[in-house]
Amino acid sequence: YKYQYPNGTIEDFSIDYRRNDEAELRDRDRLRVTVRDQNQLTTVGWFMYREERVRSALTEIVATLFVIIVWFFGVTAFAGPVMSLVVVPIERMVRLLGMLMLDPLGYQATARFKKFLIEEDALIKNTRWTKEVLKGMETSFLMSTILRIGSLMKVGFGSAGVEIIRNNLQKGQSKNMLILNSQGSTVSCIFLFCDIRQFTDATECLQEEVFVFTNRIAAVVHSICHSYGGAANKNVGDAFLLSWSLEDGESRSSNAKSSYSGRSTPPLKAKSNQADKALLSVIKICIALYYDKYYLEALTDAARNRLTNKLIKRSGPVVQMGFGLHAGRAVQGAIGSQRKIDATYVSEAVERAEFLESSTKQYGLKMLMSGDFHRLLHPNTRRR
Repeated sequence: YKYQYPNGTIEDFSIDYRRNDEAELRDRDRLRVTVRDQNQLTTVGWFMYREERVRSALTEIVATLFVIIVWFFGVTAFAGPVMSLVVVPIERMVRLLGMLMLDPLGYQATARFKKFLIEEDALIKNTRWTKEVLKGMETSFLMSTILRIGSLMKVGFGSAGVEIIRNNLQKGQSKNMLILNSQGSTVSCIFLFCDIRQFTDATECLQEEVFVFTNRIAAVVHSICHSYGGAANKNVGDAFLLSWSLEDGESRSSNAKSSYSGRSTPPLKAKSNQADKALLSVIKICIALYYDKYYLEALTDAARNRLTNKLIKRSGPVVQMGFGLHAGRAVQGAIGSQRKIDATYVSEAVERAEFLESSTKQYGLKMLMSGDFHRLLHPNTRRR
């Protein structure tokens, strides 16, 4: 649009796209070309590249918009699977750990956990993934692992280990060691101590299979007591300790702050007929012990014959047990170290239940109950 001759004369050319003022042109809109010959004569030409620059800018804008659209649809396409397969399962695992932290043993019976399971079915229906695909994801394995760990803690620690699990989950989140320096808590319970009769003879006859035999008995005792509100606490070879809590949440928290010894405490009360349930559990267990086939069918023929021949002179079923029932207060907590801990009850009430059971052998009875337990029974049950 402009040319300068060697003599300094400048000639302007008429261009349709030229603006009225040359100063309005940007540096990127023009190009200066200088030509110098061997005589050192110089000519300069100015060329306008506005139209090319405009087309280049439009091309860049279109390319940017195209990248944004592709990115948007790509994110939209991957957001659904990421939410369904990663984000939502992780959020659900965090919620499950929260429920496990608040109620380590009874969280599966809460309305919150039932709603949690219903939400899982709804999530499967609302996604385009089949149930088999979702079950095969790593997040599903982690969820099932958390559930299994919770079940193992429930079985391993029992009712006396609730506070141990809760304290270590809440207070020990940043530590890799168990917190065992906390005090125990005082609880009011009904204690059932039961023992398998002639267990030494059974051990000699069954040898390695004694565990199969004992676990069958434990399954009956624990399942019946659990169905009537009881909780298994301790398995000591041929003996089992079970308990029925006599307290609600408020009384338990208040008793946890009080000392177990030397202070007058209110009388025990069974507001939910726990004493009647414990007594009924013993009756149900005694009835179930007469089903010899259930306890012997899992044994080999040789072990079964040795056991029956050993007990052939004893009248009654193959499995016979003694029971001791007592109600009182106890301190529940953890006993042990970082290498091995046991959650249990420590008190005279537990020893009294064990003493009553051992006394059944002297009196030739199946069950003995204490006066404290008898007073908790319903009046109609006491008369009977």
